[in-house]
Amino acid sequence: MKNLKIPLQNVDEKTIYLECASDFRDKTALNYIDKVTLSAERYKECVPRDIAYLPVFPIKEGDNEKIIKVYSEKFAKNGSIGKKYYEAIMANAEGRCPICGSGKLKNLDHFLPKSKYPLLCVTPANLIPVCRDCNFDKKDEFNTDYYSIPFNPYFDIMEDTWLECDISFFADRTYEISFINGFERAKDESMWHKYEKHLKVYDLNATFCARAEEAIENSRGYNRKLLLENGSEDVIKSLVELKIEFEKVDKNSWRSALYRELLRKATNYCNWLNS
Repeated sequence: MKNLKIPLQNVDEKTIYLECASDFRDKTALNYIDKVTLSAERYKECVPRDIAYLPVFPIKEGDNEKIIKVYSEKFAKNGSIGKKYYEAIMANAEGRCPICGSGKLKNLDHFLPKSKYPLLCVTPANLIPVCRDCNFDKKDEFNTDYYSIPFNPYFDIMEDTWLECDISFFADRTYEISFINGFERAKDESMWHKYEKHLKVYDLNATFCARAEEAIENSRGYNRKLLLENGSEDVIKSLVELKIEFEKVDKNSWRSALYRELLRKATNYCNWLNS
């Protein structure tokens, strides 16, 4: 996961909501401006570790949809008055999904779903730029327990090296690959559970496997040529260099995990290349 700075810190949440909600003929959403402001203030105090203490203010029946339309009609929609804010948040991620590390940005994900927290629908700190797959897989995943929700790119830092890859090479030149939670469960049960949740909520094993398989196939010819011309030592040297470069960017990226595993299985990998 790539960490991101909280976007639009030079613009207060009240200004954004007010500008978008005022653009409706029906002014119902403006009735909640004070609650929106207070919700945004408390958000940064409570998320991600104390979500249970985040106030959920009562909303009149039928008003939820009108508030959510502040996001869908006046913030995310092309040509809307708040689209400039949407685009600024997207630009904050510099083109790549912070969750999977390589998906093309397509959506803003509400970390706390707007279906449950409509007053936070245009709060920048609650909006995370993600790719289509990560947004779809997360859906409206929600829990007030910190260890039962995925990591937040704005507020969480992954201190451990936890993502690992497992590859088995076979004599028929095929292989099987998977990405797993490699964090030591006995070290910290709660953190193990959180890493597991992050992996599963975004279905990262499927995403990472697809990308790793492509990387292996694309480099197969080059590494086989390197092996036949210069021997396994040069193949290993190349793997080491790639591992170091990828870990500089993100030690828990699929690339870092892949090259750690290729180095662990270097003998099997070279035999597979030569088969």
